[in-house]
Amino acid sequence: MRLLRLSLSLVGSFALLITSTRLLGSLQPNPVAALFTNSDGSPCKMPCLFGANPDEMTVDQALDVLRAHPLLRNMRVRRLTLAADDTEFVVELQSKALVVAIENNVPYTGNQQTIHALVLRAAGHPSAPAANPELRHMLGAAVTGDVLSLLGSPESMGFYGRGKDTLAKVYMHLDYASQHMSFATAIRNDPNAQRYGYTPDDALFSIVVYRQDVSLGACRHWFGFISLENFYERVARSGQRC
Repeated sequence: MRLLRLSLSLVGSFALLITSTRLLGSLQPNPVAALFTNSDGSPCKMPCLFGANPDEMTVDQALDVLRAHPLLRNMRVRRLTLAADDTEFVVELQSKALVVAIENNVPYTGNQQTIHALVLRAAGHPSAPAANPELRHMLGAAVTGDVLSLLGSPESMGFYGRGKDTLAKVYMHLDYASQHMSFATAIRNDPNAQRYGYTPDDALFSIVVYRQDVSLGACRHWFGFISLENFYERVARSGQRC
């Protein structure tokens, strides 16, 4: 009888611990949600990034909104020309840890003030000012699982990279075409399983928020967090073509 009471006590303790852990986890704010806020902390009108909306703002207006956001203050502003005739350029807010960019493509937008896309990249400039500690901590904690928790399963996904047999440089994109957003994370090798894959704990590398008349969606179905080997097996069975 004493052993039974002890066992029941332990079961009850573990159940309480699990419940408390889940409750605490649910009370923690989703770090991805902070990306879609205005300067006062309220949710911004989607699609947006730090209050800037590519459909309703010009390049100059978006820059003013981004610079006013508490998480982006003191970042260095640079305009970079991507085409020799100045028809493609980005305006970047730069820090050592990350970059927020306003992209314009004149052949597509028709002018130099219409925004093509807003981009956040976890790749900074060594000579730029230090990023806001709160923002740096938030992005350091943000993972792909947070994206799915906030937005649900992606509508499509894809893999992008450079060169052949360079899986270490391949990125997985989770695309939410109806919400005009795309999230990227680097594909990593699992040394234990000797294979490449992706998990809910993978850190985010970039976020793209684009105009409603832009289509950036990938063509692969979402099969969940599985190995690339398993993914391509399922693609082959489904008969998907890109």
